[in-house]
Amino acid sequence: RMAMTPIATPAKSHSLPPNPLSESRAQLASSRDDNYSSRNTVTIGLSLSRRHTNVGHPDTVTRQAAFDFNELQDRAYRYVSSTDASGWRAGGGESGAAAPMSSNNGDNDGFNPPDSPNSLPSMDKSDHQHNHKIAAPDTVHIPLITLECDNTFSSSSSTSNHSHSSNNDYFQKGVDAIISALARGEIFIPHMCIVPESLSVNGVSPPDLVVRFGCERNEDLPPDEWPNWCLEFVHNQIYDYFSGKTELGVNPLWTKRPFHITLAKKVRWKTMRHMNKYFAQCENVVNAWREKGPQCLDPQLSYIEGGATPEEVARPHGIYLIRNGRATNYFAPNLEPPYTTKMTRSLLMNVIGQSWDRKRRDWTSEAPARSVTAAGLIQNMCNCGAGNSIDITSDSPIKGVGRMGNGNRVMPIYQHGGGDSS
Repeated sequence: RMAMTPIATPAKSHSLPPNPLSESRAQLASSRDDNYSSRNTVTIGLSLSRRHTNVGHPDTVTRQAAFDFNELQDRAYRYVSSTDASGWRAGGGESGAAAPMSSNNGDNDGFNPPDSPNSLPSMDKSDHQHNHKIAAPDTVHIPLITLECDNTFSSSSSTSNHSHSSNNDYFQKGVDAIISALARGEIFIPHMCIVPESLSVNGVSPPDLVVRFGCERNEDLPPDEWPNWCLEFVHNQIYDYFSGKTELGVNPLWTKRPFHITLAKKVRWKTMRHMNKYFAQCENVVNAWREKGPQCLDPQLSYIEGGATPEEVARPHGIYLIRNGRATNYFAPNLEPPYTTKMTRSLLMNVIGQSWDRKRRDWTSEAPARSVTAAGLIQNMCNCGAGNSIDITSDSPIKGVGRMGNGNRVMPIYQHGGGDSS
């Protein structure tokens, strides 16, 4: 495996339990922003699914082994009293069996609940009677960016009366444009190495339980040493590339920060003390991950044991096209390390800086005005003509940057009913 550039160890996480104030301030539009459930959208993201031999769904595909999210998921329901019908979404997904109702009231570690009279809003008795979970494999992923593929943005669409087949044609046109752009190498894809920032909640009570993967900017360090810099880098490129190109039938949607995955929805804890104990346990887990620094996502090969395709294993650490929650196409990295040269760091800083709000000193949740693309930056730095294709080799001024427009192969995924491959 290729040695990656060392990255500074992140600080400890700040995994804190929710409180009434934070819940009231939670994003009411989170359900809309998280998944954009329209059938005419696709997502570019990182797959964090991981098959477990003892729990979860047998159809889960192992696409990373760096993080076992079962260390954060209270599958025995010792702290958590209930979730929605989907149950625990990571760590193998749900098998469909009834959720266990723990009665252990000890103060032991490992998700053993403490006894406390200080209760949170508890679930109704009827919830105990409907504790079966919907069987589903683990398809958890970090949505980097969602793209609408519809006839409503195309300049050629002057009427709203289109047949169902016509809508499908427009959708497929947009999907094909996305696949083609990524396969041609229009987007720089570095080796995607990430580390959890914190465990948190999202939405109104009962909230969703999420793991955040925010980019941790540090003015004292170069951008390649910021944990999760690759997420901002890829998001900003894709957004900028497809913005304003209505002829492609693709409309990029700016992703609300921070990037995250959802472990479970509508989570309720048994008591306030149970909740505090749960978050304390989870903070230890997240801190242990953070001490190791950003980790690359290495898929596991073996169809029988829930592994990925040979192409994903041969060229790991890339990104996925995801439809209806399932990964259908894989795009390998085309931006090779090291990322420490002056030219490469200038590229990273310019691209990542597009989503940084200098006044608020935080990542922006709204799309900024369009600026020069990553390809344009490279053209300017290399004095390339605007109409020239770019082929950056190891002998170029940006040594180790990889290739641009090199015909990067698109890898369809045929597995476990994971959707079509077009």
